[in-house]
Amino acid sequence: MDKNPRTGRLLAKAGSAVTLRLSAADRAFLRDLAKALIIDTHIADTVHYADRLQGARRRLDKLVAAGILARIEIGAPKGMKKTTAWQFANKAVARAWGGDVPGVGTNRSHYHEMLAGRAYFELGRPAHFRLAHQFTREDQLLFGGTAPDAIATSAHGDVIFIEADSGHYTKTQIRQKQQAWAGVRQFWIQPRKAMAVVPLSGRVSAIRV
Repeated sequence: MDKNPRTGRLLAKAGSAVTLRLSAADRAFLRDLAKALIIDTHIADTVHYADRLQGARRRLDKLVAAGILARIEIGAPKGMKKTTAWQFANKAVARAWGGDVPGVGTNRSHYHEMLAGRAYFELGRPAHFRLAHQFTREDQLLFGGTAPDAIATSAHGDVIFIEADSGHYTKTQIRQKQQAWAGVRQFWIQPRKAMAVVPLSGRVSAIRV
């Protein structure tokens, strides 16, 4: 069940003295952020704040000033522009919404995590969508030794394995993962400048952003 905390409780979690009233658009954004962990400007502009002539940034920066969000500038593959995006300011605020902050490190960049979260929107915001940190024991039985970046369930009940390629996968690496998940629907998301193109089939779809 999606969480919808009171604004006062949220500001207390943020340690903020700012006076702020969350709009319906703000709350929709924050609920989706709990699923995706990172949301970029394009999605915020087109999904949550489409009615704002100046886009999402000015409003979201107010949530940054209130300690609810953190704005991040994310580098992109060579030949592409960096992306402005937002995440929860800290774990306490994230948990108030049932979310988390992205776990970035040696093997997972902000760009990779942004792509994994972007899949949530590209799939039409499915009711059941789990990033890797939320995988259950049942999920692990499904994918075995080769874990995807996220798992969704379609409106028809089909399980979908989601893989985010930051642009560095070779054709061989893509083929190996596709073979490991043979028989399961797959959704791949890549940058436009990815090194290798994902082969499509009846069970495999892909998008480049």
